[in-house]
Amino acid sequence: MIFKKWNQIEEGFFIIEDEHTVKDTQALTNNAFSEKWKIYSGEGNVEQEKGFKFQRKWFLELYGFKDEEHLSKHLQRFEFILDAGCGLGYKAAWFASLAPKSKVIGIDFSSASYTAYQNYKEKFSNLIFAKGNIANTRLPSGSIGFTVCDQVIMQTDNPRHTLSELSRI
Repeated sequence: MIFKKWNQIEEGFFIIEDEHTVKDTQALTNNAFSEKWKIYSGEGNVEQEKGFKFQRKWFLELYGFKDEEHLSKHLQRFEFILDAGCGLGYKAAWFASLAPKSKVIGIDFSSASYTAYQNYKEKFSNLIFAKGNIANTRLPSGSIGFTVCDQVIMQTDNPRHTLSELSRI
């Protein structure tokens, strides 16, 4: 199992222990995004779904996928898919719906990872979440087939190190 270095808190939710100390900038980012996700997760489903729909369309266009079917075929080739910096997990859930035989992992440094887990735990058996640092995933090298780190890497303490970690796994 690729998650053996993670601490399982509940079925489908993990904590990734990080031996590195959290820097002040990471703590500030975590606090800011935790508060943002808390507010956003409290918005009505109609407003959230409008935002998610916009983000899905934007993602397909940005990364050159003709449509969801094209993305689905691409994702289904991979055993493990990672949404690094998943926030409320809507993209990870989308990937889980498009690739039901793949294991989709959402990792976020903020408490939004637990909110995501709570929102999707009953909907997708192929989706797990972890609270942790995407710059130190503690996953085995070469274990992830497809990684998305959309609009997140610039929020990390050391983007170059984070990119190196995501490339390693």
